Amino acid sequence: MRFHLADEKNPKTEANWIEAPVLRYVRIRQSTNDNTERRAVVELWVKLGSIHEKAQFTLADRSQMTHPVLLGREFIRDIALVDVSRKYIQTEQK
Repeated sequence: MRFHLADEKNPKTEANWIEAPVLRYVRIRQSTNDNTERRAVVELWVKLGSIHEKAQFTLADRSQMTHPVLLGREFIRDIALVDVSRKYIQTEQK
């Protein structure tokens, strides 16, 4: 599967495209209605601070969303803690 990771800082160029094999397809039900959507699942490396792990992602058009990627409980479980009282504590990589 070839897809673009939405990024407001970088224009969509050939270098911004990612290719990854599809592991499987899943059906996702939206919280706003009963409609389901079939999405491809891919596995990618994720670097978050000092954490470098593989994670599975469902692919969807998030170009109109606030966050281009969502990290779920499965990614965080056993490798990180979330302090909901703090925001943006990881410094940006230069």
